[in-house]
Amino acid sequence: MGGSSSLCTNKYGEGLSSAATLPQVFMNNLANDMHVPVHLHKYKDVHYLVAEPQQTESARSAILYFHGNCDTVNSSSDELAKILASYFNRAVYIFEFPGYGESANHGSPTPKSTSKAGKTIFKMLSEKYANVDIIAHSIGTAVAIRTIALGVQPNKLVLISPLTTTTKVVTCNIPAFNAFDSIKLLKHIKCPVCVIHGDADSVIDVTHGQELFDALPDTLSKILHIIPGADHDDIMSETTFDHIRTFLE
Repeated sequence: MGGSSSLCTNKYGEGLSSAATLPQVFMNNLANDMHVPVHLHKYKDVHYLVAEPQQTESARSAILYFHGNCDTVNSSSDELAKILASYFNRAVYIFEFPGYGESANHGSPTPKSTSKAGKTIFKMLSEKYANVDIIAHSIGTAVAIRTIALGVQPNKLVLISPLTTTTKVVTCNIPAFNAFDSIKLLKHIKCPVCVIHGDADSVIDVTHGQELFDALPDTLSKILHIIPGADHDDIMSETTFDHIRTFLE
């Protein structure tokens, strides 16, 4: 469930929203950094993008991004990978859910298949980098949490516009995603967590972010940022990225 002005529709119910957009002013400010190359790869049937600045602050750290409902490696993910790599000055990997874009012929996007793909790429990165941080948006937060429940442990976890359960969000029938219940799986998280949500989110209400944050174990280091006026579509702002950068430092 990402977001932009135009709706994305297909048999997986993606008509609810489309890919997350980036404010033009923000894009203009980073125009000089857009030379960051982005490459498409495939590992064990999982397609992923990698964007890596030529000079990174930490060659031993990487970010694994879990995309929203209408993102693919051929759409907004390419642009987002460049922005993330430039802003955080580290390698960024964005993998594609089965059933999406280049991965359309690799099964349906179920909780099991998407989290399995996430685990596959995370394990690949853990062999190359000492620290792997996870950033996830929208339905990607549910996939990320379920991936962690499969036994992977990121260095830090950022959840943007998260949902508690898909059944509390979806207003039409999306069988593939109806089994996500993030609240039940929070006990598997062992790393610091940053939750970010817009108080004007028209797709996943801000109460989801607050409820999920409150349900995180008190033993965890956790922080919640509510972005005034931010909707589901425009949450990827400079304000949001500043919060993430501070958290990851």
